[in-house]
Amino acid sequence: MLLSGVALVTGGGSGIGQEVAFAFAESRYKAVAVADINEENAQKSAEESKKYAMNPAYQSIAIKMDVVDEESVQNMVDTTLETLGGRIDYFVNCAGVPSMSNFPISDMNLEHFDRVVRINLYGAVNCLKVVSRAMRSQEPITFTPETPRLRRYPARPLGRGSMVNSGSVSSIMASPGNPAYTAAKHAILGLTRVAALDLAGDLIRVNAVLPGATDTPMLADTMAMIPEFRQQLAAATPASRLATADEIADTIVHICNPSATYMTGAVVVIDGGLTLSAGR
Repeated sequence: MLLSGVALVTGGGSGIGQEVAFAFAESRYKAVAVADINEENAQKSAEESKKYAMNPAYQSIAIKMDVVDEESVQNMVDTTLETLGGRIDYFVNCAGVPSMSNFPISDMNLEHFDRVVRINLYGAVNCLKVVSRAMRSQEPITFTPETPRLRRYPARPLGRGSMVNSGSVSSIMASPGNPAYTAAKHAILGLTRVAALDLAGDLIRVNAVLPGATDTPMLADTMAMIPEFRQQLAAATPASRLATADEIADTIVHICNPSATYMTGAVVVIDGGLTLSAGR
């Protein structure tokens, strides 16, 4: 289903976030703001997204931002509103860092723990807080199919906006020696559900996706340190392979579009079956 709207993506300079920006462009969205702490990567993603754009009026911008800095997040939102028409219809939070340490609880490094939690959890809190304020102030809209006679419904309410948090299979399972990442990603589920409840009355949907092992630059950093890691992950996954970032991105865009207007507070696992036999 194709839809016109304005999307804002954090962590859009690489990996899943970058593919989300491309998928929005490909699905005929009107504009995409690509935000990342690495400004050069954000600019490259914003420019490359134009190659996939299906909307002739498509616009893309790049914004340097830091999710742990609320002023930076506010600037991201203000820049998007000022540049792309005064609305943010869709927000996807993909900003985050991995935890490549191996600290069992008894040897936990609190400095490392704090860094991982601040970026992966506090960053999501900052973004939800600031973006939801912007969405609450805008008028709700309704989606009308271009060819209503060919649709099962004449129109569908989109509300004031849709937000998607990127969790992880670590949101519902644990890995030894990885307390920081596991704790942060578990908390993303609670945060998503509370936000969904708090914002439902404002006609704003909030959902989460939980990707399994995905072939991204973030995972490549880990695999460079542990060469056998890719084979181990593939062997542990019933699908016998890693996900591609575009597979995750397409699911995220589906959650945003009119096919999913009654979905809020949902948790969508995209893991090739990994958690089916992991005590989920």
